[in-house]
Order: sequence, then structure tokens, then C-alpha cells
Amino acid sequence: MKKIIFCISAVLAAFFVFNACNEENFSAKEYYEYVVYLMSRETRNYQNIYNVSHPYNEGVETIGYISVGCGGSLSNPVEITVELELDNTPLELYNDMIDSDDKARLLPENRYYIPGLTAVLPANSVKPYAKLPVFVVTDGLSPDSMYVIPLAIKSVSGGFQANPDKSTVLYRIVMDNYYADHLESSFYSVKGGNLEEITLEDGTTTLYPVTGYTKSRVLKPVAKYSIRMLAGEEKSEKNETFTLAELEQSAIIITVNQDDNTISYAPCGTIQVEEIENEEPEEGKEPEIWNYYSEERKNMVDESVNKYFYLRYRYRTVRTPATETQPAVYNAWKYVQEILRRVE
Repeated sequence: MKKIIFCISAVLAAFFVFNACNEENFSAKEYYEYVVYLMSRETRNYQNIYNVSHPYNEGVETIGYISVGCGGSLSNPVEITVELELDNTPLELYNDMIDSDDKARLLPENRYYIPGLTAVLPANSVKPYAKLPVFVVTDGLSPDSMYVIPLAIKSVSGGFQANPDKSTVLYRIVMDNYYADHLESSFYSVKGGNLEEITLEDGTTTLYPVTGYTKSRVLKPVAKYSIRMLAGEEKSEKNETFTLAELEQSAIIITVNQDDNTISYAPCGTIQVEEIENEEPEEGKEPEIWNYYSEERKNMVDESVNKYFYLRYRYRTVRTPATETQPAVYNAWKYVQEILRRVE
């Protein structure tokens, strides 16, 4: 009996194998539609955002890419032509859902150039997408604003369809530099203190530390070699974002001079800031060097480095704003020395 059952099982197994060999090859059949879409990296306020790096570059164009893809389990069997267009609709829908201070801004036309808005997806291509170049000049763009180019799929050839959920995108320009990032908050640990100007017996003056502090500070890129921060112990309502009034009152710009890594200072608004020059050392002591940028390797295994700013400056803020008849009245100078280290 056992032999009979075994023989029947063997015959059935052979039958199914034979039939399987004669069925069509399922792996070669497309069971999903070929749907065209615009690539994005995040969805916010029901709109697709495509963050693309366009670093500050001293007036020189930087290049990014719009990516047009085709979904499906297999590559599209025929060539597909996708035409895009500039469309403010996704920008308007995005801004309708947020507060006025956080609204996205249309990148001015004189700031970018797109050679063509037609993408071709080749037939049976290994890469199921095509790229269109976007050239952008970032210098002068504010790190506090969200600049976008709003795009939409206008037409698709061959009767193919666009994914309605991925047919528009806000191409966002992300401005970074070597010292700080635009999207991600660039934190630096701060070890510093306030100085006091003291007159010595011989009539000369010198600076002595009177208070110390440790904290973290957010630095923002504003140009290829420049970053922005709040001076000294000036504070903002939020640690990572600043109001225009706070920037006008308390923010300074630090620029790294590329020939020797020295630091120069500039105000963002009404604040006044000046470098404190290095003092002559006391006899027998090593001089203290300030106002420069430095790097130190983290370890001997890789090439990563710790980034340091050695700052020594004085600043003062407005006590009474200027009027048509009277100049601004300033608070007393504050003297500061700080060591900033990038936290990564």
C-alpha cells in the first residue's frame, strides 16, 4: 500500500512540474502599471519636497538635478517622454497651511537656470529615472528662508500616466558651507567668558577674565567662508531659530580668511563688533593667539577633524534706536573671548 501511495505522489509531482515548465514566465511579466513621478525626499503639508544641495560658492553657479522616475516591477518597454512645467500651485498649497513667518519663497528667476524641462526615460534602461540639471547662484540667499522652484508634470507620452500623488514637487535649494549646514542645525560647544578692561599702574590697559560660561550655540552659513551667530551671551527666544529683530540686534558674521585662517567680524544689523587684537605676553610666557580658525584630527584612524573657532572680540548693542534727528544710543562695550568646537 505504501508503494502505491508513493507512486501516485511521484506521478502527481511530475505532472505539476511539467505544467509549470509550460506556463508563461511570471518573472518576465509586468503586473504593475508604468507610472511616472517626480522624486522627492520628504512630504510636508501634503506637498512633496526635494531638498538639493547648492552650497554658497562666491557667485559661481552650483548644479543640482530634478529626478523624474518611472515605477513598475520591470523597466519601461518603450521610451517615455515627460514634459515638466513651472507651477506655483504646490507652493500656494504649502504656504496656505503654515504661519506667515515660515512660508516658502519662490526662488527669483535671475537666481537659477534650467536648460530644459523635458526628460526622456529610455526603454529597458537599468536606471528607472532621468535627471534634469538646475543651475543656481546662492550667494546672497538668506539661510533663514526656504527657497523653492515649484514644478509639475505637464504631459507624459505613450498614454502612460503620472502618479497623482507625485506629480508635483517643491525643489528646495539648500545652502551650506564647510563650517555649517542650512537644513540641520549646526551646533558648536562654547567655552568662553567675559573680559574686563583694567588700567595698570603704568597707565596701560589690559583685559582680564571676570566671568566664564559653557553652552552650545547654533551657527548658520551665510556665504562660502562665513557663518552667523549671536554675539557673546545674547539670547533668542528659540535656540535654533532667530527673529529678524534678534538678528538685527544681536547677530554677528564671522568670516574665515582663506590665506591664513584668521577671523574677521562684521555686524548683521545695528550691533557693533570689533576684533580684539592679541596682547603682548608677559615676560617668560607664551603669547595667546586669538581670532583664527583651526582643525585637529579626531584620531589617527580616519581623516575626520574637529573644527575650532578661537574668538576674541568686543560688541555693543543699541539701547535707543536712531531717529530722524538723533543717532542711536549704544550700551557699553562687552568684551568676549570664546573657543567654539563643532559638535557632530
